[in-house]
Amino acid sequence: MRIKFYFIFFMTMLVKAQVGINTTVPKAALDIVAVDDGILIPRVALVNTTTATVITPTESELVYNTTTTADVTPGYYYWDGTKWIRFTTSTDGVSWLVNGNTGINDANFLGTINNTALNFKVNAQKAGRIGIATDGSTFLGYQAGANDDLSDNKNTFLGYQSGFNNTTGIRNTGAGYQALYNNTTGVYNTAKGFQSLYSNTTGSWNTALGYGALYFNTTGVYNTAGGYQSLYSNSTGSNNTANGNGALFSNTTGGSNTAEGSYALYSNSTGSNNTAAGYQALRSNSTGSENTAAGTQALRGNTTGSWNTASGYGALYSNDTGSWNMASGVQSLFSNTTGANNTASGYWALYSNTTGGNNTATGSQTLRNNTTGNWNTANGSQALYNNNIGSGNTALGDSAMRWNTSGGSNTAVGNQALYANTIGGGNTANGVQALNSNTTGGNNTGVGYWALYANTTGEYNTAAGTQSLRSNVSGSFNVAGGYGALYRNVDGMWNTAQGTQSLYNNVSGRYNTAIGYQALSSVTSGGNNIGVGYDAQVPSATADNQVQIGNTNITYAGIQVGWTITSDKRWKENIQLSDLGLTFIKDLKPVKYTRKNDLSHKTEYGFIAQEVEKSLINCNVQNTGMITIGDDGMYGVRYNDLLSPLVKAVQEQQAIIEKQESEIDNLKQIVETLLKEVSSLKKEKL
Repeated sequence: MRIKFYFIFFMTMLVKAQVGINTTVPKAALDIVAVDDGILIPRVALVNTTTATVITPTESELVYNTTTTADVTPGYYYWDGTKWIRFTTSTDGVSWLVNGNTGINDANFLGTINNTALNFKVNAQKAGRIGIATDGSTFLGYQAGANDDLSDNKNTFLGYQSGFNNTTGIRNTGAGYQALYNNTTGVYNTAKGFQSLYSNTTGSWNTALGYGALYFNTTGVYNTAGGYQSLYSNSTGSNNTANGNGALFSNTTGGSNTAEGSYALYSNSTGSNNTAAGYQALRSNSTGSENTAAGTQALRGNTTGSWNTASGYGALYSNDTGSWNMASGVQSLFSNTTGANNTASGYWALYSNTTGGNNTATGSQTLRNNTTGNWNTANGSQALYNNNIGSGNTALGDSAMRWNTSGGSNTAVGNQALYANTIGGGNTANGVQALNSNTTGGNNTGVGYWALYANTTGEYNTAAGTQSLRSNVSGSFNVAGGYGALYRNVDGMWNTAQGTQSLYNNVSGRYNTAIGYQALSSVTSGGNNIGVGYDAQVPSATADNQVQIGNTNITYAGIQVGWTITSDKRWKENIQLSDLGLTFIKDLKPVKYTRKNDLSHKTEYGFIAQEVEKSLINCNVQNTGMITIGDDGMYGVRYNDLLSPLVKAVQEQQAIIEKQESEIDNLKQIVETLLKEVSSLKKEKL
């Protein structure tokens, strides 16, 4: 039967070049039709895929391997001219199929089993490579690592042409389209993102994450860029850190900068040692160095200014060339351009400052409107809020010197101290609302709650004590020490009050001196009065030139020497001989008495003022200073004025005595003459 088959087979081939078995119309060189049988392929026990085994195998020769050994397993193999190639099936569980595998296990793998790298190609161009232990490099992407010398580099390039020009650079990682494209010998770089570290050639130890990050870097080292086009223009700058969209975008050679946030240090080119954290922080900085900005748009406009520190949204926003500034708080030092050595801490602190320098503002809106003022210190919400050009001011406390504009050399300590001051200078206010209403008054000192509270234009006043000179408006050159001293003074001047509520009610009086608790507290408009001691009150609140030492409770007044009363003729006018004499003295009613406030009830001798007044009236004398009637109706006697009437009375009595002596002498002479005549008559009778 076999002989017949071969004969028919070969005869058919010779005739038609087609063979049909169980068919008369073969459709191929060999067409076998069967419904219950198959074809047996020669069975061979292969040794391995590279040993022929079959005698002089022909290319495409087909066999079925029956053994499992070396790198062959049972199955169909064909000879490709140099080695046996195994056929696989979708259920084989060994080969990887383009439409996927099933039934695989962790013993299956894709790769090589000898010491050869696994390469992938697209269009005959290297598109991937998984390195071996000797070089450790891994590439994935069209022409990724295309020029790598494949020595012990241990590079990883993932993405289209990533690491394309790398030759001997080692330990680099590039992930993204053309990441690390131009790197040749740079080492230890990490680039992740479209064209990140694109221009890098020899720069090393750089890290770039994001589209175009560190794009132009060539030789710069130790840079870290994270974000879209961060450190985009950097060429040779080193030790920079940029994290955020466009952070340090324009940096070229600047080094040791840190930018955190979109567009932080965006325009920086050569500036070094800057730190910016926040959206557009230090955005315009070009060559400025040693700046620190933390917060959105902090130091946004800075170009060449250096040694600045800004913390908070918009802090030092407009700063251009100003240096040595420190701003902490939202929009603090917002408008500063060239001002230097300023310190601002708090929301809107030194907001409008442009060129002013050496200012310190601590607290919300402190020195808010200052533009060119210098050497100011403000501590407290809205302290020196409206100051514009005033310099040398110190304000400590909420709203202290809030409305000051151009006043200089002022010191305000306390809530709303010098609150309304505008142009007044040289003032010192220490205490809550001290000098609160002062506007243009200068060289005033107010220490204590509400001291000089209402003062507006008064100058050269000194008030020490709660509510001292409280109502003063325009009065000047006053000194008040103690609670409520000169409290009601409005325009009175050159007054001195030392003691609680001394000169308390004075409004317009001048040149008064009060020492002691409530001394001269009743004076309102009187001037040149002196009151010494507790509640020392002069008789009249409106009169001038009064002196009171002590109060009505005094029981003893002593002095080592006698009082000297001024009596120079040059002090007097309308000088006349006294008309009070013996008649007045005789009309006086000397009394003895004890004082109600004298617990020892000592007997005193003197006069009753009302009786003395009657005696004066009886003598037709009025408007005399001998009797004083106070505003409270109390009478007083100036005992010194009694001396002149007493002398006059003595003189009048002396005149009477001398007249009487003359008359007596005459009478004596008459008597003697008469006696002589009587004696002569007696002798004649005898």
